[in-house]
Amino acid sequence: VRLPKVTGFVEGTLDGSALGSLVEAGLPLSWLDHTHTRGDMEIWGNMEVIGDHPYVGTDGSFYVQNVGMTGNPIDTSDDGGSNWRMSFNASRSWTGSTSAPNYATTAHNASTVQPQSIKGYMYIVVANNVSSAATVNQSGIITEVANKLDTDGSNAPSKLSEALLSRFMPDYENVITASFSSGVWTQVTKDSFVVSEGADSYAENYSVYVSPNQSTLYKVGGRYDDTNGNTQTTSFSFFVPKNWYFKNEAENGGTHFIYPLKGAN
Repeated sequence: VRLPKVTGFVEGTLDGSALGSLVEAGLPLSWLDHTHTRGDMEIWGNMEVIGDHPYVGTDGSFYVQNVGMTGNPIDTSDDGGSNWRMSFNASRSWTGSTSAPNYATTAHNASTVQPQSIKGYMYIVVANNVSSAATVNQSGIITEVANKLDTDGSNAPSKLSEALLSRFMPDYENVITASFSSGVWTQVTKDSFVVSEGADSYAENYSVYVSPNQSTLYKVGGRYDDTNGNTQTTSFSFFVPKNWYFKNEAENGGTHFIYPLKGAN
């Protein structure tokens, strides 16, 4: 399996439709811009008495407020009784600025801190199982097919069939021939195709079996006499898995022809 290049990590999912989806990096709601300017870095002001009158001139951060009849009067001789206050405010002379914080109203691609990731299935192995019966040389089949395929794979179906047949065809050139007595078990060491010829006389019936352990029987053939009392020879063909047994119960015994499969181990 070839995965796309991922800057981040693979994030597990159970949603098959999400496989391969890229999840962008993101952050939740956060504070954004907050700026300052330094201005001229000066806070200043002046006060001065104007002429010979008790009036004060101001500039910069100093200023004079008319506070009516409250506070301490500067002079009440000719102003109708108004009171004035000398005040100070630093921002009146400072030229810098500070912005209010700007709080984001939407999340940045995610409601939590999210690194970039890609969706993929996660698998946990919960058990292993190994079977020794009828072992298939899978790597051999794959190698054989790969060696015979055209570059574009156009001949894949025919070459795959050819490889499979070559692996599971009986090896007729290496037949094992063995005589047998009635009901005697024979064991094969490879997956094999077997032809068993049993001889019988008179009106005898008999069966042919395969078994993994000589006690569990699977019937693969049988002869039923025509009652004419003549000697009969009957042939049966069947498959026997690796390390299994088979037997022919023909009364007079006969001959087994055992053909191991070409791809059998």
